[in-house]
Amino acid sequence: MNKMTVVSKSAAMQIKDSTKESIIMKYCNGKYEWYGSAKHYIGKEVDASPDVLAVFIERRQDRHGSYARMMCVVKPS
Repeated sequence: MNKMTVVSKSAAMQIKDSTKESIIMKYCNGKYEWYGSAKHYIGKEVDASPDVLAVFIERRQDRHGSYARMMCVVKPS
């Protein structure tokens, strides 16, 4: 496993656009507390497999309220 730093969604989308055929996937199935901004998560290190190019946070909402979901940009295998 490699250590990877969580980046902003815009930075992750730039990486996705620059890498041919990369896709966006869920990084994990967890739901994390939403603190009002993704800034709370940006810069934290996570373990990632070698095919992961970037990890970012998305705000989501369900009937229980807002939550954060970790997403990743993955290069095709």
